[in-house]
Amino acid sequence: MRKSPIGIDDYKKLIENGCAYIDKTLFIQEIIERGTELALIPRPRRFGKTLNMSMLKYFFEKTEEDNSHLFSPYKIWQTTYRELQGKHPVIFLTLKEVKQETWELAYAKLKVLIAKEFERHRYLLSSSELSDDEKEIFHNILKQQADQANTETSLNYLVTWLRRHHNKKVIVLIDEYDAPIHMAYFHGYYSHIINFMRNWLGGGLKSNTCLERGVLTGILRIAKENIFSDLNHSSNFTMFSEDFSDKFGLLEEEIVPLLKEHGLSDKLTDVRQWYNGYHIGSDSVYNPWSILSYVQHKKLKPYWVNTSGNELVKEQLTQKGVFFKEDFETLVLGGTITKLVDEGLIFTSLKNSKEAIWGLLLFSGYLTFASLPLLDGILYSCELKLPNQEVLLLFQSMIREHLTEAYSTSWTDLLQDLTSGNVKAFSLKFEQLIMDIFSAHDIPKDEPERVYHAFVLGLLSSLQKDYEIKSNRESGLGRYDVCLFPKNVKGLGIILEFKKAKEGSDLKELADLAIIQIETLHYVTELKSRGIQKILALGMAFQGKVVNIQNKFIE
Repeated sequence: MRKSPIGIDDYKKLIENGCAYIDKTLFIQEIIERGTELALIPRPRRFGKTLNMSMLKYFFEKTEEDNSHLFSPYKIWQTTYRELQGKHPVIFLTLKEVKQETWELAYAKLKVLIAKEFERHRYLLSSSELSDDEKEIFHNILKQQADQANTETSLNYLVTWLRRHHNKKVIVLIDEYDAPIHMAYFHGYYSHIINFMRNWLGGGLKSNTCLERGVLTGILRIAKENIFSDLNHSSNFTMFSEDFSDKFGLLEEEIVPLLKEHGLSDKLTDVRQWYNGYHIGSDSVYNPWSILSYVQHKKLKPYWVNTSGNELVKEQLTQKGVFFKEDFETLVLGGTITKLVDEGLIFTSLKNSKEAIWGLLLFSGYLTFASLPLLDGILYSCELKLPNQEVLLLFQSMIREHLTEAYSTSWTDLLQDLTSGNVKAFSLKFEQLIMDIFSAHDIPKDEPERVYHAFVLGLLSSLQKDYEIKSNRESGLGRYDVCLFPKNVKGLGIILEFKKAKEGSDLKELADLAIIQIETLHYVTELKSRGIQKILALGMAFQGKVVNIQNKFIE
């Protein structure tokens, strides 16, 4: 059995260590055949971006060491493009380590990474193609002593000098180009990083006759601010594109042999439910980090969602929580929502726009599209959904964490009281929960029941292993608010009806009316048609952060 590649994103190390590798070498062919001078390929984190970029480096780079053995067993070696192996000077930087909390620290880290790449090409200091003044600039960048103007020009310098020395055009690979931008936005030095990236990338990649090809990867295509304003020759291959659709993430045909190798062939259905469901172009792909973690540990649980990188998404869900709840209700119940999405994220719009969050969630991998998006003017109309069980659990935990920071009672205890029929204990805990949570939140006055409705659904979504949860569905002579159908017909069926109380209203009276409504409109019809005999009706009346719950067991 091959070694696990988890944590290894250097292609040469992975191959020479005999780790499991799913052949993505035709990514090289597609890069060549696309013919674009500059390609930006955004994909979610942990989808193999750094490994693929490392592969490009080892394939194209002209070095004294022969790296052909890294590719000879794989598909690219069966093409005529094998002749291009080891023919070009290559610049390769990954910016994913730029995670500092201030501009000064981030700038220092960028200088370190740039200096490391200059170190790889130290031989240029002995080149007759560089003047003494150029060698002095090279030395200053190498020692991290260059001023900001020369640091921002460093990419241009290195491309130019490599082209001159090797008499061959240069391939530039910038991995996770947007990682510093995420952190800058989150920590408040956004304008500094945007100015630097615009000058640095623009200087090295714009209309540069020394450039053979440039490839950039990241999570998002940053738009309008715009670090690509000077790079009009760039081509963007987002998840909406058919190009490179099968080169990041794993196809089912690729994971079947992997599962067989680890004796897990009988788990394909479960694995599909947990880790499949991402759509890139017309392809449906699995999350590679989660698949490889699963075959190593042989346990179905969240892997990708427990890696770093949730800060910006968490912040947006926290800030937009009230507006997001109704859509969240639909998503966690397995439904779809239709939103207009811009292929490029405008970071500054995250503060002012309720809708910008959908592009962030989609391109970060927290949502996917149910069918290929349609262009609607300059935006795309997307039918969005949660991709799989792993991300569903993440949404539940993030919303729960946000809403219950002040609440100490175990969610398990609360829901156990409900599903076991211990209504008194459930009511006391739930009433205290509402007091604790909504005391810190602005509840809209026009339709507060929507906020409560969505919050209760978020809470109940944790029961989906044992219950089918439906919302706003017809049954009997009316439409119930929420109904829980036990998957075991011997379990307790539960119907919840919400009532909004006006100021001065009797909450208990309203909750009682909700019970009467459940009975008189025969909301239990669908439950009984499924053979469920034990049914609990809950009437819940809300006013501000105060709730009253009444109940009745219906035969």
